[in-house]
Amino acid sequence: MGIRATGLAVLAMLAAPCAAQAATVTAERPQSVVDALVAQGFKGELTKDDLGDPMVKAEIGRWKALVLFDDCSAAHDGCQSLQLVSSFDAPDKGITPQKALEIARQIRFAAITLNADGDPTATWDVVTGAGIDDAVFGAAIKDYKIALDNLGHEVFGN
Repeated sequence: MGIRATGLAVLAMLAAPCAAQAATVTAERPQSVVDALVAQGFKGELTKDDLGDPMVKAEIGRWKALVLFDDCSAAHDGCQSLQLVSSFDAPDKGITPQKALEIARQIRFAAITLNADGDPTATWDVVTGAGIDDAVFGAAIKDYKIALDNLGHEVFGN
């Protein structure tokens, strides 16, 4: 093998760990979720939910959100997935179930539920397992923000 081929092989071996490190966002490491949100220009504060599992209080664009950690161990670690949750306090009588279904059909990964007053809650699940690329997580967060913007427009108008 020539010097040039050896040099290329060494570069390839050095690049391999970088590719593995690209999968940086994981529910197993809650701080990685906060770091990824902040890298996208959003706010995130790591805390715990009522059960002791990790939770992030976030602001995604104009909207408040919770990032809940699911599939955690009894010791509240080793979580495998995330659920983004945002609730809206709609003026007047809220939105109708028909409108909620219409919105849900337009938003690929979001689920929309209504409380008794017609106030909608949007949820969005992200399975991270041992880790997903931060660009993939960033795309999910951007899509969630678009979904929240669309839902907010329906609830509050312009």
